Amino acid sequence: MTRLYLGKNISKSNQNNKIKLDRIERKKSSIKYGIDIWNSYEFFYLNEKGEPESSILEIIIPCLSEATVESKSLKLYLNSFHDQSFKSKKEIIKCLKTNLNNITCSKVKINFKERFNKPPKSIDIQKSSIKYSKYNSTLCFKSFRSICPVTSQPDFATVYVYSSAQIDISWLKDYLSSYKDNGEFHEECIENIFNDIKNKYNPKKLQVYGRFLRRGGIDINPLRSSHKKFIFSNHREYNQ
Repeated sequence: MTRLYLGKNISKSNQNNKIKLDRIERKKSSIKYGIDIWNSYEFFYLNEKGEPESSILEIIIPCLSEATVESKSLKLYLNSFHDQSFKSKKEIIKCLKTNLNNITCSKVKINFKERFNKPPKSIDIQKSSIKYSKYNSTLCFKSFRSICPVTSQPDFATVYVYSSAQIDISWLKDYLSSYKDNGEFHEECIENIFNDIKNKYNPKKLQVYGRFLRRGGIDINPLRSSHKKFIFSNHREYNQ
C-alpha cells in the first residue's frame, strides 16, 4: 500500500497544511498480549500564555488494536502542534487520544514523560560464555539490525528475551543476527522473534521486547508476551 508520507519529501508548505495520520492495518496475530511504546522526544507546543513548551510524550498502543499509525505521519502530526496554544496538558492528551483512538480503533494511553526507568537486569549474549540460558532468564542482544521495508534504511535495536525455558545462546545470537538484511517494520520483527522462539522451545512464559533507536525524534519499542503481566517497562538504553 502506498504511504502518505513515508519515503517521500515533504515540503514546508505541505507541513503547514493539516497532517493526516496514516493508518497501517495490523496483520492477524496469535499473540494475545503486548504493547507498542512510542516515545516522542521533541514534542513542542504553546501553553495558555503563548509561551513555548518542550516535552517528551509516551504513547502506548495495544498490540491487539485493529491498526497502528505510520511513524512519519505521527512525527509530522505531532510537529503541527508547535504553533498551537493549550490551556493544560490534559487538553493536549485529550486531543491526541481522540485522534489516535480513532485511527487505531483501540484505547491508546498517552502520558507526558518526566523520567525513564533503568534497563532490566539481563545477560548480554554477545559477551556471555554460557551455552544455555537458565530457566526464567532475561537475555539481551545489543546489536540487532533490520531494514525498513519502505525506505531500505537500517534500523537498530537492543532486543530482550525473557523465557521460562532454556535457550541455546549460540542459536539465539545467530538467529537475531540473521535479521540484519530483513525488510520488516519493528513490530513485525518482534512478533516473528516471539513466534519463532515459542515454536522452537515452547516456553510456558515468554516475552520479547525491542528497544529501537529513534528516527525523527521518535522511537518505537514493541513488546510481545505470552502473559498479561509484563516484566519490562519503558526504560531507555544508553544509545537511545
